[in-house]
Amino acid sequence: VLWWSAFTMLTGATVGFASLFIVRLLFGAGEAGAIPNSASTVARWFPTAQRGRAMGGVCIGHAIGAALTPPIVFILVEWQGWRLTFVEFGALGFIWCLGWYWWFRDTPEQHPSANDAEVNLIRSGLPVQPTLSHSIPWRAFLRSKNIFFLCAMYFAYGYSLYFYITWLPTYLLKARGFTTASAGLFSALPWVCGAVAFLCGGWLTDRLVVAGHRKLARCGLGAFGLSMSALMLVFVALAENNVVAASLIAAALFFQFLTTPAVWATCLDIGRGRSGVLTGTVNTFGNLAGTIAPIAFGYILQKWGSWTIPFYLAAGFLVIGVVMWLFIDPEQPLEEPQTVEAG
Repeated sequence: VLWWSAFTMLTGATVGFASLFIVRLLFGAGEAGAIPNSASTVARWFPTAQRGRAMGGVCIGHAIGAALTPPIVFILVEWQGWRLTFVEFGALGFIWCLGWYWWFRDTPEQHPSANDAEVNLIRSGLPVQPTLSHSIPWRAFLRSKNIFFLCAMYFAYGYSLYFYITWLPTYLLKARGFTTASAGLFSALPWVCGAVAFLCGGWLTDRLVVAGHRKLARCGLGAFGLSMSALMLVFVALAENNVVAASLIAAALFFQFLTTPAVWATCLDIGRGRSGVLTGTVNTFGNLAGTIAPIAFGYILQKWGSWTIPFYLAAGFLVIGVVMWLFIDPEQPLEEPQTVEAG
């Protein structure tokens, strides 16, 4: 967080494309560790039946931040310019780091507020904890069909996701004709819906696991959410009413984010002691798609002048993600777990 906060602040000091590219590239290098570290933390701190909600809680923070950012940025940029805005946003990260360093501990055993009953609840019946390996078992990774399909699914997921991150405000302003203020509000709406989806998805996947339906909890929920999201994007392309289109975009992200707790919980199910490494690998494929999607969107717009083709393409990728979910088995871990006796 310190790393990417520093480069967020430095973004405000860039003077051309080259410096902006380098600074944002280094920003992304720091941010890349967020999801893997979050997954490793959840693996150490939460029992299996609570991991969906835990990862959903992590993602809720992402969604709330993304929802608050567009309207705030529109106001700040108009008031003081974009450079100072980047500096202020980066400074928030430094403040967060102080609180995190004071409060957080790597394992429950190290935290003064965690009692023996809580530690035993977390540890009981889990794979060996808290020792998590950060080495990459290349042979196991390359031979695992589970990991292949999981990475392919998240590539499809990431392609669709990056429309919201990179092109949504422009789409609302230029394709749908919203005012700057309205575009800010409708850019925030999908992320508000996404926060609700993270909460619902985390609760639902955990409830299904407790009921003994792990594959339905992970793969069934994942396939359902992505299929509904694809359908919503098709409706966006067909919608003539601008408000309806913006509302459908919010619905599409809701259904996509409904699957997110299941995605990361599946990484924990399969990765076990290497959940951080696996989560990082999967996230890399999502970000790889994220580098392609905005370029493809811009190319299509420039080549054919179409705002609808990118939505059909994103929907197609989500359908591929649905198919990938059908081949994933969350009950087949990368390594056979060993059980730790409670107490």
